[in-house]
Amino acid sequence: MHILLLSCNTGQGHNSAAYAIKDALISRGDTYEIENALLFLHELYEKLISDGHTFVYRRLPKLFGVGYRFEENHTPNFIRTQMKLGVKKFKAYMAENHFDAVISTHVFGSLLVNEYKKQTGDNILSAFVSTDYTCHPGAPESEADLYFTPHPLVTPEFIENGVSAEKIRPLGIPVARSFVGGVEKLKARHALDLPQNKKIVLVACGSMGCGPIAKTAALVSMKMPKALVIVACGNNNKLLSRLARLERANILPLPYTKNMHLYLSAADVFISKAGGLSTSEAIHSGVPLLYINAVPGCETRNIDFMVGNDFASVADSPHDAAIKVFGILNNPQKALKKMSDCAANIARDPADAICAEIERELALHHSASNDL
Repeated sequence: MHILLLSCNTGQGHNSAAYAIKDALISRGDTYEIENALLFLHELYEKLISDGHTFVYRRLPKLFGVGYRFEENHTPNFIRTQMKLGVKKFKAYMAENHFDAVISTHVFGSLLVNEYKKQTGDNILSAFVSTDYTCHPGAPESEADLYFTPHPLVTPEFIENGVSAEKIRPLGIPVARSFVGGVEKLKARHALDLPQNKKIVLVACGSMGCGPIAKTAALVSMKMPKALVIVACGNNNKLLSRLARLERANILPLPYTKNMHLYLSAADVFISKAGGLSTSEAIHSGVPLLYINAVPGCETRNIDFMVGNDFASVADSPHDAAIKVFGILNNPQKALKKMSDCAANIARDPADAICAEIERELALHHSASNDL
């Protein structure tokens, strides 16, 4: 297969999902291209959407939530219009390449492909990969041939929003293969040169390091002075410096790392914002999960799903987080079972399962075409 992966630079999770599928394609002997769907728009709009999203998400999370709730109740006309305008450039790109299918890890890409198919009559197989535990606004309007969703319990929401049940494949959000199955805890700690006999609390809030992380880490470290609190700061150098200035012996500020799979496996509990990818990485690593409700919108929906189904817990404040972490560490088996129950109903390796399903659908498509 030769597959086009359409992502979007409005949060690293969409790119991470695309890269996970890319690695699965390579391991299966398939070929691919990865593109940012926004690059097919006018440069001004691409920068406006991408930079604007990052600024509002990081600096004005409440406004981000208001915007998301507006999208939930209104047709995304601005975005749909921009995707229509992007078809001309996208059409030229598609003419230069010969893809068997297009997989979009953001709704923008899926909307672009839908407009392209309408304008050209091309019936190329199109798939949308949800990277949150909800039906994203605009996803049903993309009219994809396949919808890869994060969990069977999300299926009713997609159906209620107009997606045909026959199109839904609840395989899980694709994560890098390094997260699949996790690493044995003591081995992970040995690889990272971490103490074997301490409780370890891992705190992370995405690549942008948003939310009340410093305060949460400080309160957790005071509540449990014998535990090690590791704070993954991502690309947030200000947070890294702020944590260093606390000078607390049991807080370890961590700059950007490519070993998050090992840190997750080494941890006894994971405190995180409710991103879809970070949630899925925790699920596949089998580490108990406690949310900080840092960013409203789709991440609130992630909390609603995970906490509502008793797969994870949520803290209303840094002080509440310290109390709840203490409770989780005193009863780890209950929290571990929650994550095990969640993982039991999705694919062990969602990225590979998605590739296998695309391959199967293409075979059916080719067979039907040959019968005509």
